[in-house]
Amino acid sequence: MKKQILVVASVAIFIFSCGDIKESINKTTESSEKKIEEKKEKVRTKIEIKEFYAWVDKLNVRSVPGLKTKKQGAKFVDRLDEGEKVTFLGEKSSETYEVNLRGRTMNAPFYKVRTKKGKIGWIFAGALSTFPVNVEEYRVAIAFDERDEVYSDDFSYYYSEADRLLMPTGVDLIFVSDNFREVQIRNIKGDIIGVENISKYVKRHKAGIICVEKGKSPEFIDYSPDMGYDVIDYFGVGYCGGDI
Repeated sequence: MKKQILVVASVAIFIFSCGDIKESINKTTESSEKKIEEKKEKVRTKIEIKEFYAWVDKLNVRSVPGLKTKKQGAKFVDRLDEGEKVTFLGEKSSETYEVNLRGRTMNAPFYKVRTKKGKIGWIFAGALSTFPVNVEEYRVAIAFDERDEVYSDDFSYYYSEADRLLMPTGVDLIFVSDNFREVQIRNIKGDIIGVENISKYVKRHKAGIICVEKGKSPEFIDYSPDMGYDVIDYFGVGYCGGDI
């Protein structure tokens, strides 16, 4: 009888001990998980990014997040040059937007930022880089001819002559026939380093050349036998003369 009582008592003690051990393990686990989360939060706080850089040119800063245009009532408070730094103010839009930038489709929210001019507004986050941007300069002559086909022969000849003249100058001459709102400028590696909108010139003049230099306003040159020389004069690049 004594042995049975001892056995029952031992079992009871073991059960209670197991319960205490289990509770202790649970508490230890909860404590460990809490410490891990606290550490994660500290890390997140430490690495929270406050500064971003525009990796596309002419980046609009909007009064409210979204992709509405001026015609749709949108207001722009600033416009950034490529490489320009902004300060992130900690707010982002709840909605994300799909945008094509330099041949890449980006899906991202808008960030609330302060520009170097002190303007506060919203920027599409997909156009921002966490690292300083190496801005590549370029000089490009963009030719176009939207007239009736009957006039195209003379333009083709003038374009060929301009191309021959510009080849040794370092100024790229390209011909575009569509998508005038987003003419892509590429470097020697084929990377898109800029996007130019020449649609208003095409609509107004129908044919000619747009001279584009990084950071400057475009200049229109009417098509003529001398348009290659006109481009050289605009950019101030030397012409070696003679046959090329």
